[in-house]
Amino acid sequence: GYWKESSGTAGRGQDRLVYLSGARHSGGGASVMQYLRKLTTMGSAGTRTRRGVRGVIFDMDGTLTVPVLDFVKMRKEVGVALGRDIGRADMLKEVEAEECEDRRQAALEAIRIVEREGHEKMKLARDVRAVCDFLDERNIPRAILTRNSKESLDYFHDRLPAIPKFHPAVSRDCGFLPKPHPDALEHISTQVWGFSTNEVLMVGDSAKDDVRAGRRAGAITV
Repeated sequence: GYWKESSGTAGRGQDRLVYLSGARHSGGGASVMQYLRKLTTMGSAGTRTRRGVRGVIFDMDGTLTVPVLDFVKMRKEVGVALGRDIGRADMLKEVEAEECEDRRQAALEAIRIVEREGHEKMKLARDVRAVCDFLDERNIPRAILTRNSKESLDYFHDRLPAIPKFHPAVSRDCGFLPKPHPDALEHISTQVWGFSTNEVLMVGDSAKDDVRAGRRAGAITV
């Protein structure tokens, strides 16, 4: 997958492709690892020689993992549960807006069923371990902010026995409005880590969810 790099401040910089993996791609672009090296330059005494990234927040599905969820099936099943065609609308927003509690719960269960079907196929994206090691060695905190369920988030962490868990790990079940709302990102940055959001990097594969949430919070986004 790839992401557009952009500043959280409108009008600064130009977009370019940034890849989680360091492998070569025909379209060019830089890896997130290369990008992190530029923004986390450390002095010989272990202090930063210039202002850069102090914390990194990752999306989960399609970013830390290879995308395997069948969103076409999920969207269809949610529409059946709600009794209407939801088209390309935001599924979680459509479910939240449903006034009938029975339909709303049925739609949430439809989403969970498709997520569970993807569990057995879940694979880490290339270079996830290397990126985690890079951040951990520099004491740069890393978090997850996902629109997936806590169940899926817990399953993901069970697949990472050799890597300390991401903290915090925020799912759609944690009480925050889901991305692209910036609330959870702002909470992680300022309340959990004590950083300004413009010192935090949001890494994700969705321009409409991840990048938009990062921009709204004033974070660096790729």
